[in-house]
Amino acid sequence: MYEGSRKKQRGQKRKLEKMFSYIDCFEPCWNQDVLYEHFHVPSDPFIERAKTSNQVKRSFYQKWLSTTKKFIEEKPQDLKFCKIVALLSIPNLWSSEIIIFFDKSYYESFFERHDDYQKWILIENDSFAKRQSLNIDLCEMGIRQFINDEGDIFTNELWFYGEVVEFIS
Repeated sequence: MYEGSRKKQRGQKRKLEKMFSYIDCFEPCWNQDVLYEHFHVPSDPFIERAKTSNQVKRSFYQKWLSTTKKFIEEKPQDLKFCKIVALLSIPNLWSSEIIIFFDKSYYESFFERHDDYQKWILIENDSFAKRQSLNIDLCEMGIRQFINDEGDIFTNELWFYGEVVEFIS
């Protein structure tokens, strides 16, 4: 076992505040000439470490989803097509994104992940937001992701919030 993994995670609140200041600087371009625009977690992977407190993680979830809601509210009405979705990757929080889709067919195909490498299965009768006591009013969709990497199977949960599709085939 790596010795550093047992060390206390120091400076969590400072790192969280710094991350929040970067998130507050996110500005969508609303550029319809691209398929999508996306924003990644602006920090090192401290947010997903086991020693990072649940309170800090919950604050991150809340900030990520409130930023998504803000983007939805600020979305220009004259866009031909635009859907805004937050993705929380559990337990790999550092892989979370806020995605702004400008192309309808790309948006719909984004949720179709069924091949030899990757498979997505809809999670029913569960809510990550409720489990975490998050205060949100966005649509929620959970997906269990299976990735086959040369015979090794990796699984995680992907929770989508905002303007999510209502189907997974």
